[in-house]
Amino acid sequence: MRTFKRFDLLEAVELWAADNGCLASEEAVSELFDEEVLPSVLEQYDEDDEPAINEAFNNWTDNLCTDGYLHDEQRSRYCYVGRLA
Repeated sequence: MRTFKRFDLLEAVELWAADNGCLASEEAVSELFDEEVLPSVLEQYDEDDEPAINEAFNNWTDNLCTDGYLHDEQRSRYCYVGRLA
């Protein structure tokens, strides 16, 4: 039996997200970023500009959280792990 001593909020949030058709993993969020945001970032910055890509990812996930598409726990713990990570 599981107890709250081993309770991880991120795990619970990801399970809920998966059950409800939401973004449920760091990989899924990064893939969506690669599809929707990264092309416009690369128009301004070189693909080797890791700080610019990470800043764009962080700003984008902040907006997803504000709009209710990501839980705050996801926003605060996820990093960019997409194709240019």
